[in-house]
Amino acid sequence: MTKSLGISPSLPAELIQERGQQLLESGRLGSFETLLQYGQFSYDQALVENAYQALFQKAKEWEKKMRDEGGLSGSDAYSYEYFVDNFADRLSELQKMSGIEIGNDVLAQAFFRNTNTRSNRRSYNSIGNAVEFLKEKFGKEIDSALAQDIYNELFANGNLEGIGELKKKTGLTPEVATESVREKCDDLLGKRDFNTLANIKTLLNLETLPLTPEVVQSEYTKLIDNPKFATYGDKDIDTFYKLYKFTQVRPELSEEQTAMAYRRVMFASYDGTYEKFERVVGVPPTESDLQNRIYNWLIEDYLRKDNVTKFMEKYKVAVSPEIAQKSVLRRLEKTTMGKVSDFIKSVKLIEEVSGTQVRLESNVVEAQVERVIQSHKATEYSCTELDDLFSWFEEYTGQKPSKSMVDSAYVQTLGQTISYEKTPDGEYLKAWDWLKQKYGLPSPKAVQQIYLAQLASK
Repeated sequence: MTKSLGISPSLPAELIQERGQQLLESGRLGSFETLLQYGQFSYDQALVENAYQALFQKAKEWEKKMRDEGGLSGSDAYSYEYFVDNFADRLSELQKMSGIEIGNDVLAQAFFRNTNTRSNRRSYNSIGNAVEFLKEKFGKEIDSALAQDIYNELFANGNLEGIGELKKKTGLTPEVATESVREKCDDLLGKRDFNTLANIKTLLNLETLPLTPEVVQSEYTKLIDNPKFATYGDKDIDTFYKLYKFTQVRPELSEEQTAMAYRRVMFASYDGTYEKFERVVGVPPTESDLQNRIYNWLIEDYLRKDNVTKFMEKYKVAVSPEIAQKSVLRRLEKTTMGKVSDFIKSVKLIEEVSGTQVRLESNVVEAQVERVIQSHKATEYSCTELDDLFSWFEEYTGQKPSKSMVDSAYVQTLGQTISYEKTPDGEYLKAWDWLKQKYGLPSPKAVQQIYLAQLASK
């Protein structure tokens, strides 16, 4: 219109100031430059700083549009190039127009944005490239103050690798705002991302991570209150220990919670894991906890004497008679015909570790031995540990097997061999022949039962 009429408009200074502020805060530098043809504009520090942030916001908006649409064309493509690809030129233009120098906080944002540009984000030297970018575009070398602003910007955007690279180049230790570190670490703790937490601790050269105490206690509580805590291996205990390792904050547990946790840990943990739990809670296990740990070792399928004796030496505890007896009974309850020799060895080992002879009631032993016999399948080819079972019973109780036990053995072992060694006539010794030699013939009732079983199998 100005060209058509040859008359330049006369705009009030207030309108130019108001409109100029709107254009700057919306990142519309082109329109702002046009406005300056019609009057003077007064800049102030706060306004220009807001304008710098508006340019960053514009860049983000166009990046989002590109992601959402998968591509841009026409004026949109031009705007993307203007605000995103050439964002540094926009900052420089604003600095030149306003005469207000770009501050370190803006340079730090520009630095991060450069590391994330299409041309630099996949580069192995993105940090080095960004350092050169600040020199070329803004004539800025990275001094201590600027480095700290960049560190904080990289941290806020999750670029820990970039912090490490810049730390190598400058030799300056990052000093990230404590609140920013706390917020980030609280979030990582909730995700149980201990690897990243460890990385942050190393990168920032921190003795402990500034986690929120309530967040730490909440994580402890989640673990302890889980009914499955420490019931499936040592993963929960490792997590529990890592919480303490990174925070140096002990869990605030009630006596009941501590006691319950120790019972679970002592029942399920493997070698040494209970020690981690003790270091975290700062309370030693009770006598009952110690006996439970010993019990769990004594009933393991592969009983290792060293584990038990080292544990006993560490805590200066002896196997109680009740635990020794309970362990032998539990092993007897788990024994099958093919595991008799293993059971006998374990009883001797339990007695050796406990320093006492373990004696169960004869009726209990007899019931369990008969269970072992009756659970043996009559369809098996052999029962090579039957003689071991009866020999142990006689030695342990000082009694001969009852008629009921012998009858059960006859019923379950028809046609089965009792030894892998051949007799002088070249045959394997049959269980019935051995039973007849040792304990006589079966009762008529047992014979009748065998006949009926044979008829039923036909």
